[in-house]
Amino acid sequence: MKKSRIVAIAVVAGAALAFAQGANAQEMTPEMMETWARYSNPGEHHQPFAEMAGNWTHAVTMWMAPGAPPMESTATSESEVEMGGRWLEEEFTGTMWGQPFNGENLLGYDNFREEYVSIWRDNLSTAAMITRGTYDPATKTLTMTGNVDDFMSGARDVPVRQVVTHTDATHSTMEMYMPGPDGDEFLTMRIESTKNP
Repeated sequence: MKKSRIVAIAVVAGAALAFAQGANAQEMTPEMMETWARYSNPGEHHQPFAEMAGNWTHAVTMWMAPGAPPMESTATSESEVEMGGRWLEEEFTGTMWGQPFNGENLLGYDNFREEYVSIWRDNLSTAAMITRGTYDPATKTLTMTGNVDDFMSGARDVPVRQVVTHTDATHSTMEMYMPGPDGDEFLTMRIESTKNP
């Protein structure tokens, strides 16, 4: 998503919210302004985005079912911090199942809900995946959960869990887990990422 489109959407959403609440600059009290600033300004939870920005190379391994042979591919991404430090925008390019693959991820921290949020979309699906979770600074691990629809089986709201571990400033590993045929969670994807100089 281009920066201009993101800005336009944000402006429209902000205007709609203000209109719905019947608020204008003259009606905003100091207390309201303080609340607005607390929930709208980036803070310490957004700071890791700066380290995650840059160009990355990814080694992707996927398993379609427990015990299935792995499928391997590679991808690259360009990431930058957007919206005054509020969002990390990631654009991925690679191949999947022998087809060109393009994906985009927006990663942010919701001050009001006190959780990270990720919005993923790609050219191999018409659905977006939205996950939410927490970051453990002691282990440098971001754990996100959400639900996806499996159009191959017809199942809706299939639980998904992602665990992203930052081993250092230039290496990270993402593991994605989903329920298998027996209902038990299994590792369906691993992405090992290296930041380019």
